Amino acid sequence: MKFMSSRDGRGKKMERPDLGTKSEEGSERFDTSVGYFEILRKSFETAASDFGVVERHYKIANKIIELRFAGSSLLSVITPAIEHLAVQNEGVVDFTVCLWDGLSMKSKLPFPPWHNKGLPLKDEQKRYSDKRMTIIIDSGPSRTCFNLLDKQQNLALVWVDDAKNMPYYDVGAPLRDLLYCWLRIQNVQFVHAGAVGVDDRGVLLVGKGGSGKSTASLACLLGGLKYASDDYVLIQNNPPRVSSIYSTVKLRSDAINKFPALEKMFKNQRFPGAQKTVLFLNDEFSGKISQGFAIHAILIPKITLREETRLRRASAIESLVALAPSTILQLAGESDGQKDMGELAALVRAVPSYFLELGSNISEIPEVILKFIKEGSLNDGK
Repeated sequence: MKFMSSRDGRGKKMERPDLGTKSEEGSERFDTSVGYFEILRKSFETAASDFGVVERHYKIANKIIELRFAGSSLLSVITPAIEHLAVQNEGVVDFTVCLWDGLSMKSKLPFPPWHNKGLPLKDEQKRYSDKRMTIIIDSGPSRTCFNLLDKQQNLALVWVDDAKNMPYYDVGAPLRDLLYCWLRIQNVQFVHAGAVGVDDRGVLLVGKGGSGKSTASLACLLGGLKYASDDYVLIQNNPPRVSSIYSTVKLRSDAINKFPALEKMFKNQRFPGAQKTVLFLNDEFSGKISQGFAIHAILIPKITLREETRLRRASAIESLVALAPSTILQLAGESDGQKDMGELAALVRAVPSYFLELGSNISEIPEVILKFIKEGSLNDGK
């Protein structure tokens, strides 16, 4: 049994969940994590019976994932970011996620096993994991969201108190923590990176937030390259390959004026006043959104004061330092990161790495990357 740290203040051990105590008035008794899962599943079934079920299917890293919504209130916040991966139901499903919200409930949802009375003063995430179950609880003043994964059944439950309360980063990257937990069991690694390419060949763009991943990714999309992501991708080694998961882009306010061609999309953004602007790209650029490609190289963007963009060789260690910390810190896990680090280390050993020194001439970025992918040509700044 593992007790994971909270997202707010990583490294702290959370208190042992009390799985044997009765929860608040009106809820049922649960003595195990499996018992708690079954009680919440009954809640979903009640909501589904009352409001009907809407099913959607997606092919993510060659896995068929079925989303079953009780009612339609969560459709508009969960599906837009993954619509480029939608497929028809062919009867074979690898993973099922049942989703419903507080507005579809006729009774209160049982508290999680480790609940305290009242909500925390600020948003936080707590996680519990054992051999079979993973439970991720986001709670606080802004919203409450329960994610439960039964690894034995390949079945998950997602409950949100109110779809309108979901923050921009969750709508831009829906079900992120839950998919990470399940996909890693399938030997598919969630990575904090962007990815762009041509046909079946492309590059990863890696680095911490603010390093230029989104600017470079969006510039490449507008410059004719295929776009897989600006922030999160899935990778599989042997041979190295990247798969898209979200067709969104998130930009800081100071980067918006670099892309006048997207002025209309910026004006119609869904989250005015948010820390970042989230654009949903599939409607406008469906023909340019890639489902994935072979990884030709890893690029580490760095913003410079020069006008021109150029590539400069980087070592595998430099690449790992740019890739690993933000990946491991941002994603909810079931270990101390050892497996994640092993997958990332294998990737940086398998493909070459380069610094992508970004110049002020945005249109030059896709030209440099496209030439490199097609010809292997390197304007080395040594």
